[in-house]
Amino acid sequence: MKAGINLETAEFSQSGTTLRVSLDAPYIVSNTPDMVNSGVLEENGNSLNPIHVEDVDSFQKELFNRSNEEAIQGGLLEEAKANAEENIRDMFYAALGDGYNVEFIWKEGALHEE
Repeated sequence: MKAGINLETAEFSQSGTTLRVSLDAPYIVSNTPDMVNSGVLEENGNSLNPIHVEDVDSFQKELFNRSNEEAIQGGLLEEAKANAEENIRDMFYAALGDGYNVEFIWKEGALHEE
């Protein structure tokens, strides 16, 4: 599970020694559910209880949605915000020195996978 932010839509402004960075809300970048621990059993040629493609698709969609929700509730997007702020702040300090204050404005919006 990975979360990130879109820097292409970032907006920057400056007022004296204060730099303001406006960013879209973080979103889930990738979600690869753990199929080993998901409770899936392998079936080969079971004619009494066959597994159909639509059953597998439905299960994978449910697992994907559940893992997204668990990651969000577990703080993954908040962690992505904190990491983004730290990395951007460090970048500005490295380029301009520590005489600047970096503030962040997080835009509200739907969290989505791109």
